Amino acid sequence: MQPCLDQRTMEVSMIESIDNLLRSIEQARWDPLVVLHTSGSTGVPKPVFLKQGIMYAFEEFLHLPKFHGSPYPFNEWAERANKIFLGMPMYHAAGTYLPLSFIYIGLSTVMPLPNQPLNVDTAMEYLNRSGADGALLPPSVIDGLAASEEGMEALAKLKLLITGGGSLSTEAGNMLADRGVVLRNVISSTELFPLAPYSPQDPKLWRYFIFNDEAMGIDWHRHGSNEYELVVRRKASDPGNQGCFYNFPELSEWRTNDIFQPHPTLKDHWLYKGRADDILVFSNGEKLNPLTIEGIVSDHPLVKSALVVGQGMFQAALIIEPIAEAQPRDEAETKALLEKIRPAIEKANAETVAHGRIAANFVAFADPALPFPRADKGTIQRGKAVSMYADFISALYEKAEMLGDGPSIALDFSNDDTLTGSIISLFVTKLGVEKLEPDTDFFSVGVDSLQVMTATNLLRGTLHRSGIETSTITPRVIYRNPTAKVLAEYIQSLRDGVSDDDEETHEINQIKKQVSKYTKNLPAPRTGKQAPLDDGQTVIVTGTTGSLGAYMLDQLCRLKSVKKVIALNRSEDGGLSRQPSVNEFRGLTTDFSKVEFLHADLSLPNLGLGQPKYDSLLADVDRVIHNAWPVNFKFTMSSFESHVRGVRHLVDFSSAAVKNVPIIFISSIGTVDRWSSPDAIPEEALHDLTLPSMAYGRSKLAASLILDVAAEQSGVPTLSVRVGQIAGSRGEKGMWNRQEMIPSMIASSVYLGVLPDHLGAQEEIAWTPIEDIAGLILDVSGITVQKSISEVSGYFHGVNPATASWSKIAPVIKDFYGDKMKLVSVEEWVERLEASAKEENLDFDKNPGLKLLDTYRGLFAVGKEVQSVKYGIERTKSHSSTMRELGPITPELMRNWCRQWGF
Repeated sequence: MQPCLDQRTMEVSMIESIDNLLRSIEQARWDPLVVLHTSGSTGVPKPVFLKQGIMYAFEEFLHLPKFHGSPYPFNEWAERANKIFLGMPMYHAAGTYLPLSFIYIGLSTVMPLPNQPLNVDTAMEYLNRSGADGALLPPSVIDGLAASEEGMEALAKLKLLITGGGSLSTEAGNMLADRGVVLRNVISSTELFPLAPYSPQDPKLWRYFIFNDEAMGIDWHRHGSNEYELVVRRKASDPGNQGCFYNFPELSEWRTNDIFQPHPTLKDHWLYKGRADDILVFSNGEKLNPLTIEGIVSDHPLVKSALVVGQGMFQAALIIEPIAEAQPRDEAETKALLEKIRPAIEKANAETVAHGRIAANFVAFADPALPFPRADKGTIQRGKAVSMYADFISALYEKAEMLGDGPSIALDFSNDDTLTGSIISLFVTKLGVEKLEPDTDFFSVGVDSLQVMTATNLLRGTLHRSGIETSTITPRVIYRNPTAKVLAEYIQSLRDGVSDDDEETHEINQIKKQVSKYTKNLPAPRTGKQAPLDDGQTVIVTGTTGSLGAYMLDQLCRLKSVKKVIALNRSEDGGLSRQPSVNEFRGLTTDFSKVEFLHADLSLPNLGLGQPKYDSLLADVDRVIHNAWPVNFKFTMSSFESHVRGVRHLVDFSSAAVKNVPIIFISSIGTVDRWSSPDAIPEEALHDLTLPSMAYGRSKLAASLILDVAAEQSGVPTLSVRVGQIAGSRGEKGMWNRQEMIPSMIASSVYLGVLPDHLGAQEEIAWTPIEDIAGLILDVSGITVQKSISEVSGYFHGVNPATASWSKIAPVIKDFYGDKMKLVSVEEWVERLEASAKEENLDFDKNPGLKLLDTYRGLFAVGKEVQSVKYGIERTKSHSSTMRELGPITPELMRNWCRQWGF
């Protein structure tokens, strides 16, 4: 070469050797690798700048050991296949990441032609001609292939079939698993690579993902009753194997917005439920994950896709996109197609939550001129679709609401009995209630808020046609008149033009009626009864699967003086199947060797138990702790009547028992929340029926008054504990219910970025950790400390005698959350919360305080001078060492609760 260069004059540029040009991964991992756009499935596509370090993280993952018997997915794929057909375009994240990864692990990649869209036919050709023994295909393509025997055979020949980017239909997945296809479900995102879950080796579990939380730095943040968001927590300043922190080095956590549900029995196994941004929040705060409904309806052979809508509305609606061949051309064909698809809608309704069911007049077919917009992986771009169909959706709801007043139902107004029968027929035939008697409480048989709304619309429409004023027919009417008989009487009064009392007068009259009704014919006193045992006690506890009930059960199980606990719960197995998980979550005992779980219904004679079991308990029981009570602030006194009736049935039980069995009733400070005197609330019976402000407190007041009369007339030992604000646990596990007032306030404070520095009328806090409330109850019941039966009587207060100041606790909360919030006046905090109610997309999960806005206004007495209420506590302290030794809420406790909430 040099002689040639010597003969010709030319410019020579020397370049560095390749060894100098190629930087090591340690040197280059913060350099850019590629810029990708997100798919737009849940919103506007956005660019993501990805760093070389994600391949470093990938290499780290390859060294992970097996987990639950499964290798890291890329290692498994390399073991099972040699050449993989990659059915994703290069501009898709998988089309970029996977070829690079496959080179790294020695897999050959077959790419589709870029100018030819992938469908069932082209996929079949690729599989038959490419020589690939593995494939990664979108769910829609697999669904199509699995629908034919030829396609199924092509898939069955593969050594490995991978799918992701959407939801494969359960039917297709199960068929493939039954044919022995090694089916692997994957999930990730543009931002999250290379984090990838393991795959269960059991083919029946193909829908589940296995996450190694410790190795991947995963936290699970509760998003619903049994749903959790996957959150990646930064493990160290160096991202290591956490690829997202190369791309977003300023973050300490990555919220994926992906929602999962844990397997009921298999640890670390999770089922994908959808995106947090998929979740619909209705106007009443109820939430719905629409994917269950959409998936079931979309599985129908005449349906291309389905979209559930209803954000901010009062219930869900369904828009169905039929396949081209089934597109209806007129009204008759539309009705015929809907009838064919209706079984799928009914199946979806059966499998979704009650408040998310699709009513018949809330179904429509998509406009054929407006096909749903889709991401490149075939999934509907929900945000774009809802925006595109905004006018369509508004018209659908307007029409449905008109029809809601329109359907005719037969109401026989001949007399109260015939009208009662008509209302029963309405609930059975129109709402699907299986069995209803004239005096059966609607809510005791599972009637929910959506069914109440549907019943309201049906009644309003029919009454309007009958010339009856319907403006007063609201859901509140059904909550206030919760049996067919009572509702019939109310409707008849409307026909007769009889005016109704104002609501509070009506409610106070209900207290009087129920106390009178359930103190009639009380049993006569029985003398000479045995005293309850102090050692070897048998104790009945109602409601053990609730939070306080679980802590009482835990303490009873640990006490040597207690031989047996009878747990009475409404579930069919008496709580046997649920109690272990309830206790384990709270770090409580799961040794139930001394517990007998019984299904009970206290509203029925003999507590809903068979006569032999009832007689056995009469002979053995020493004490009854009545803890079960519904917390529903929509209820009226009428809705609580079955529970008040249950108190009378406990009186009958105690009177008939062999021993002098005391009834310990867990009451509430809600029975006296309108106390206005500067004096402390005394530890004694109070007969002012205006003291409680809500039906919950009124119902508990009625129960305590019934027990007082029973103690006086029947000699039954009774005791009521007015429990105040129950706080979280002292332990590492357990959690103060996020839906309660204080946790909701703090969650909203994180959302708003501000926390009140004082609480007005609630400045002095007398919260009590939950295990201390449980200890107090067992103390005054004579269970932990021997007491004469005369001492197990009267009233006690479950209120912390050692109060703390919110202004001293608030800085602790602010310090815990750091820059996420600042301290402001309570007036400004309420104003900020009010302003957030006007936001376009309300998020009740992150801002739950919205649902309690009126409560906060009243409790904090914004703009008013109100003294804090004081509670007498001396009698309680004299009977309970737990309360005597109780200290105020500490910064350590507050930090522990903040950590448990994870806001």
